[in-house]
Amino acid sequence: MGRSVYRAGTVFEEIYPHCKAVRVDRTLYVSGTGGVNYATGKWPATAAEQTRLALANLHDVLRRFGLRFSDIVRCEVIYTSDDVWAAAMPIIAERFKGVDATHVAFKAGLPVAEMLIEFLVIAWSDAAETKGG
Repeated sequence: MGRSVYRAGTVFEEIYPHCKAVRVDRTLYVSGTGGVNYATGKWPATAAEQTRLALANLHDVLRRFGLRFSDIVRCEVIYTSDDVWAAAMPIIAERFKGVDATHVAFKAGLPVAEMLIEFLVIAWSDAAETKGG
């Protein structure tokens, strides 16, 4: 099976060299994924909009490797304020309904002023082979 990487080509990967995702055998490790529109580089104004877009961006990464939300085994959420968490939590709860994963969330500063929330996940598939990035 081996190892494969996916680079999204974002400015963040240029500033701080890293991969958006790395698959090792059946496990996928996804770097911090925020609610930015990758085509325009713009951040939605509200926490709810950023949460939805971040989850959509995360879904796109999972799909590249032939995985789904139900393959997530660990989710970390970083949010910038209690108000952001209050707006994001119902959206997160709905999206992760039925996903048996461990979760942790914590309040912290994020590297871009407009960034309100970020997701980091680990996904695993029992399929004999997952797609490369």
